[in-house]
Amino acid sequence: MQIDKNIIFNKTGIFEPKEIECLVEMAKNSSQKISRINYHPDDEHKLHQMLICFIGQTSSKLHRHRDKDEIFHLLKGEAEVFLYNANASEITQTIILNLESPMLRISKDTWHRIQSRSDLTLVHEICSGPFNKSQIQIKTE
Repeated sequence: MQIDKNIIFNKTGIFEPKEIECLVEMAKNSSQKISRINYHPDDEHKLHQMLICFIGQTSSKLHRHRDKDEIFHLLKGEAEVFLYNANASEITQTIILNLESPMLRISKDTWHRIQSRSDLTLVHEICSGPFNKSQIQIKTE
């Protein structure tokens, strides 16, 4: 297990229970109140899996992936996923993720952000690799 800022790299892909404690502590101590574990061996791997921890009413940045779909699987807590129109100027749909409805696929090129509605929210995110930073667009105010 390797730690860099608020990201843990678990190159074995094997979940270890002690990682949750570490993930929560990292999120509590980060300015964004978000941390994650990458379960893929490197950015070039064809399947990327991440466990993301949100503390409190935390939100990801508004963004889109131009080249890939994403799957969110809620493991703990509750979250809202906001989908936006093509120029990211207005919310077109709000989806609640909870234990009764825990999964969502977001199509490529869809502006979105996820916001925790719990003290502690854990989300398993899955998408295809490789990671290509130029294909992620973050909306700035």
